[in-house]
Amino acid sequence: MKKSLVLALSISLSACAVFAAAGCGENTGTARTYMEQADATFEEASEAADDLQKAQEGAIGALVGQDPAAFVATGALLPDIKKGIDDYEKKLQAAATAYRKIDTLEGVAPYKTYAKKMLEVIDVYLESVVVGRAIVAEVEKVIAQIQSGQPVDMAAATKPMFDQIKRALDLRNEALALEKEAGEYRNAQKLLVD
Repeated sequence: MKKSLVLALSISLSACAVFAAAGCGENTGTARTYMEQADATFEEASEAADDLQKAQEGAIGALVGQDPAAFVATGALLPDIKKGIDDYEKKLQAAATAYRKIDTLEGVAPYKTYAKKMLEVIDVYLESVVVGRAIVAEVEKVIAQIQSGQPVDMAAATKPMFDQIKRALDLRNEALALEKEAGEYRNAQKLLVD
């Protein structure tokens, strides 16, 4: 009887170890669900970024052309751009919250690593949101100067904006590289494979 109990316990422990190593535990399923939800929310943020980029394209022409009248006309685009920035930021924050849920689970190290990588991506994108708001503030400042009748050296006035735009592009490239790395990790770890 004692031998049977020891044997049953040994088999049970071995089976648990096999299932844990294979990632078949309850937390793995929960982690996968959280990851899929977070990835879907991140995809929504990516779509919001695409919409924001489309809204910004009209303003870029005025920056490049440096025509004061065209520059002032971009003021009509700013409410949509600001709304786009806010929407993008909210969706990024929602994705970050979803990825952080994975960190509350035990025994799901690969999922935690992936979530950490995606949080790094989101942090960079959130930094670009700050830069985007700074660009909008600069545009508003120059528009106010033009509308007040003050003489404005457009080349000098737009230089800080171009510096900020370059910074935003650098951040985007950094985030895309981190996002690619996170995707490669997810695929290498087979986090989506049943």
